[in-house]
Amino acid sequence: MAGPAYGKKIAKEIFNHSVSAVMPDHLVKKTIQRCGNQLIQGNQSFNLNLNVFVVGFGKAVCGMCRAVQDLVGDHIVGGVLSVPHGIIHDLKANNKSHLLPLNDGKIEVLEGARYNTPDQASFASTQKIIKLCKEAKESDLILSLVTGGGSALLNSPIHPITISDMCNVVKLLTEKGATIQDMNIVRQQISQVKGGKLAQMSTPATMWSLILSDIIGDPLHLIASGPTVPTSNTCTDAMAVVEKYGLSNMLPQSVQLVLNDGLRTTPEKVLGTPNIDNILVGNNIIAVEAACAKAQEFGCTTLVLSSAVQGEAKDIGTSFMKMASAITKLVLEPENRLNTEHEIKELLKTILPEESIQKFIEDVKDVVSFDNPVCIIGAGESTVNLSKQHGKGGRNQEMTLSALVELQDLFQHMSGVNVCFLSAGTDGQDGPTDAAGAVFSTLDYSDIDIVIAKEHLIRHDSYNFFKHHYKELVTCGMTGTNVMDIHILLLSRSKK
Repeated sequence: MAGPAYGKKIAKEIFNHSVSAVMPDHLVKKTIQRCGNQLIQGNQSFNLNLNVFVVGFGKAVCGMCRAVQDLVGDHIVGGVLSVPHGIIHDLKANNKSHLLPLNDGKIEVLEGARYNTPDQASFASTQKIIKLCKEAKESDLILSLVTGGGSALLNSPIHPITISDMCNVVKLLTEKGATIQDMNIVRQQISQVKGGKLAQMSTPATMWSLILSDIIGDPLHLIASGPTVPTSNTCTDAMAVVEKYGLSNMLPQSVQLVLNDGLRTTPEKVLGTPNIDNILVGNNIIAVEAACAKAQEFGCTTLVLSSAVQGEAKDIGTSFMKMASAITKLVLEPENRLNTEHEIKELLKTILPEESIQKFIEDVKDVVSFDNPVCIIGAGESTVNLSKQHGKGGRNQEMTLSALVELQDLFQHMSGVNVCFLSAGTDGQDGPTDAAGAVFSTLDYSDIDIVIAKEHLIRHDSYNFFKHHYKELVTCGMTGTNVMDIHILLLSRSKK
């Protein structure tokens, strides 16, 4: 099949289809069902009797709430959602009003946490959620809707920590390239609600916590910093993270005080309760499977790199292009297949777990020609280690820019092969920008000024490169879901 048909447009369609597969309303309705006045999930059931409360926090809770309203709206008596600033506008603008909660006066929908940063608005929403949970009775059911972005949208720092102090901690960890896992370990120890503490506040009510994962491996105790999941992490673990990133002398004084107090006292165990059920409703594997299905519709041979891609965004972008070059060698130089397979294995060691590498090596053996385009799909969450002086961007834009720059040195060895690469966040947000990510293709590679591209990469200024110099940002507004990032690499034979 011809190369031009398999450029940026197709990559965007594959990405959009993967996002559609993880719309939260569908995932909730697959997880809980109603039978008369019984609400059922798994082998659990609850008697409905005008006794349902709804709380939610995260980027995908609007659609989850709408599904809950469709199921048990006649028994809901109150609720509070803490959702991202601007999401109501974005869902309406993108023809996704069906994901908005019904305006029936029972559930407050409160926006906050602009650019995924805790603020006074999300703090106020949190206080309302706390009040609701504390007032719930033994005969009540609290449906807690939890998704990525919830760490910023559910925030109530331990005194004397201020919201500004908490933001400073997140900023310091982000600039050091901290993983979301490490970041949430620290957040749990400086918060009144994270690490299972919100669930404790809901006792003696029953709580079903419906969780959409945005973290590799689906660790329920870390998603949105685990407000409904008891954790074994302590201030000792938080301080280990702080020391790991060299921040011991940079924390706000109030945070140092709280963590040091925690180190001097016997940690209070955050206990679980038999009335709390934490239920995973979806993850990025669903998005990856949907991306593969869409790519196959376009006639592609599909390979799944991994749903657990992690590491420095710049390094991952580089690895994708080196992998593109290596797969081209597999096809054009089959006599060197063993050496090339070893080359692929070595370059993936920094971004994939060992079991994923072995599986991918086995799968890549099936690629023997470019008679059909090859689509390699990955998913996960990368980091960016920022310099003190930096521009504007996000991890997906930086990854794509790094891939674009890396391809310059490899392109001459890939004669006759078109390359297209896209990386974007399923939530529609990539860093403090209005873009989800970026895309490029060798079909117009000659239009790119590599010198300018390299300058923007050094400055971590990927957004301005793709906005002003190579106008290929992926923009879709907030999507209403969140299962980390999707990476799409397309390889196809050039037209003769």
